[in-house]
Amino acid sequence: MAAERDSEGLAAARPMLTDLYQATMALGYWRAGRARDPAEFELFFRRCPFGGAFALAAGLRDCLRFLRTFRLQDEDVQFLASVLPRDTDPAFFQDLRSLDCSAVTLRALPEGSLAFPGVPLLQVSGPLLLLQLLETPLLCLISYAR
Repeated sequence: MAAERDSEGLAAARPMLTDLYQATMALGYWRAGRARDPAEFELFFRRCPFGGAFALAAGLRDCLRFLRTFRLQDEDVQFLASVLPRDTDPAFFQDLRSLDCSAVTLRALPEGSLAFPGVPLLQVSGPLLLLQLLETPLLCLISYAR
């Protein structure tokens, strides 16, 4: 079954590597008719780790693999249906099943390049609802790059 989700066998994260806040916000955008509004977020750090003056950008390859293979599976959507409000319109869950990252644009520092506080490691743009769901997994992939 894992091969069906990630035919390349390369993804470092799954779409459900997130928290309920992101799903709740996505539902709120959907209910407000803003799911497809254009949006952008930047991922950066405020202070260098370990007291250093710079860091090295890492995790881009895993982010690209994650975006390329991103799809919510039936069991993912069923889980979300079990934790979101019972009165959630079934059309929301149908929309979740059809999500992919074909409308997402990613700009990033090259892997291994010097990174400085306040300078974006990633800039991600695309539909608001989808970006809300991508935020936590991308943050994890960059923060815990392997």
